[in-house]
Formats: sequence, C-alpha cells, structure tokens
Amino acid sequence: MNISSNCSTYRCIKNGFGYEKYLNEISPQCRTMFVKFRWRNDNLPVVKDRFLNIVYHNRTCKLCKSDKIGDEFHYLFQCHELRDERSNSFSHII
Repeated sequence: MNISSNCSTYRCIKNGFGYEKYLNEISPQCRTMFVKFRWRNDNLPVVKDRFLNIVYHNRTCKLCKSDKIGDEFHYLFQCHELRDERSNSFSHII
C-alpha cells in the first residue's frame, strides 16, 4: 500500500486499516460512492489507462487536456473544466 501508485488516494484519506465510523453516518448511496472513490473504482484516466498499458505520466486529464495526471486530486481540486461544479459542490464548506 505504501509504494503502489494505485493506493495514492487511499493513503491521503487513511493512515491505517480499520472500519471508519463516519461511514455509518452517511446514506448507503453516498457510502457506496465514497468507498468506490477510495478504492479507485472509477473511470478516471489514472485508472482506466492502466488497462490500456499507458505509462503513468501519460494518463492525463481528458477534460482540460493539460499535462496533469487525471487522478482524483486533479478532478476534485485542479481541473479548470470542473471549476463551476467544484464551486457549487463545495461552496458550503469553503
């Protein structure tokens, strides 16, 4: 887990193994989406392109066509094509 690029998002969210009690506080639908996100069970380039044998540094964002890796961090915090969605979704937090 500590050296695999597949676990980079997981390492940012968790620092150990074990059940997280906050998962009991969210709806089953949100819990499913959150767990899939943590496990990288998605169609982001960083995951999907792995199965096409594309080297890691070429698994870039298809939305903004930047040279940034198309991973969870990029889509949640950096991609300028998702700026409005980010603003609408996180406005109550920021």
